[in-house]
Amino acid sequence: MNLSGLLPLLRDLPEYSDFLEMLSLQPRPAMALRLPRAARPAFVASLIEQAANRPILFIAARHDHALTLLDELTAWSPTGDGRPQGSPLLFAEPNPLFYEPAAWGLRT
Repeated sequence: MNLSGLLPLLRDLPEYSDFLEMLSLQPRPAMALRLPRAARPAFVASLIEQAANRPILFIAARHDHALTLLDELTAWSPTGDGRPQGSPLLFAEPNPLFYEPAAWGLRT
């Protein structure tokens, strides 16, 4: 399912325009967006589309949340092939505890 046709509606919101203006301020103010979890994939997909080769860092508290976000971004992908625009990289968390002498998993 391709939901990218809804992204222009998000960009028309005055709060979205205000956020983009705040990004252009120097020095950049500290921001906490406090977006509902369901709105984050659409917001990030819109930023990816408008970022024009700027890196975007999205930090998730848990590895499964990062995987879910990556899957949800494919639904908002404007490329039509089901992949988010650009080259998303997923950095997995290490499996063992910090001082545990076990080897890390294959995905790490």
